[in-house]
Amino acid sequence: MDWLKRNPLLFVALLLGAAALAVEVHTLLHWQEQARRAAVGLQQRKQERDWLAGQSPALSEENGAAIAAELATAERELAELRRQLAGRPGWLPAPPSRPIDAYFALASFVEQMRAFAVRQQVALRPEERFGFATYANEGPEPDLIAAVHQQRVVIQHLLELLFEAQPRALVAVQRERPLTNAQREARRNPSATEGNTASAVAAPAPRGGGQAGDFFTLDARLILPAESWLENTGFRVEFTGQTQTLRSFLNSLAAYQLPLIVRSVEVEPLPPAAGGEEPPSPGAPVPLVASNFSKFAVTLECVAVLPAPVPASP
Repeated sequence: MDWLKRNPLLFVALLLGAAALAVEVHTLLHWQEQARRAAVGLQQRKQERDWLAGQSPALSEENGAAIAAELATAERELAELRRQLAGRPGWLPAPPSRPIDAYFALASFVEQMRAFAVRQQVALRPEERFGFATYANEGPEPDLIAAVHQQRVVIQHLLELLFEAQPRALVAVQRERPLTNAQREARRNPSATEGNTASAVAAPAPRGGGQAGDFFTLDARLILPAESWLENTGFRVEFTGQTQTLRSFLNSLAAYQLPLIVRSVEVEPLPPAAGGEEPPSPGAPVPLVASNFSKFAVTLECVAVLPAPVPASP
């Protein structure tokens, strides 16, 4: 302490030097931390750069050729998908040109299906017209001829497959109400119709309101959404028989001769009397496997793929 009292200036100088050293050390540590943070940020930026470089291919002839090859492959796959969805080529012949011609075509169809049902021993209602009772006495309106003609072709195909599976009886055949060409176009392209609503695209009732038993409304949850490249129409077939009949019918549909997609299958077991079986006599042996009959309802959707649009010329 005496030494400090004798040399106060030296003591002050030592204190100042120690303070300056502390400041320098603090400053050095601060800049070291800043440098470390900058290095970490730089590394992150490099990683982001490398990731972005991997996401966006560089513009080069090799990458351009690879992109062109992938595009060509996708176009071929799309064309093949369209071909597969289109069903058997030429399945839809040209429609009649006049309502009277459409009427006679429907009448001939009804007679053919009745005769086929007799050959296959399928029970029918006496007044059965296979979903076209609306046109029992007259043909469809001119703007509905094409739509009704397509429905008739699809239903004939369905009935031929069903009768070959030999059900016990045909209960009902139903179809969606047909649309005119203008209504079909509006449903495919709703944005093209200003102020379009669901009621604006609904099909009008045929003359006289039509037979209600001909029609049904397909559940919106089961159908494909309206697209500009396809048209879809619903059908419903109800019949009675055994499970083997249903299995055979569905297997024949899987051949996909027509663009038909099964949307739902409903099964309702029938009592023995409704199935047409005689009740067993007392004391008769009970079979191990009972011949159970059921009522089946198969809902289908016909998906017509429209031709691919022609690219506009430059």
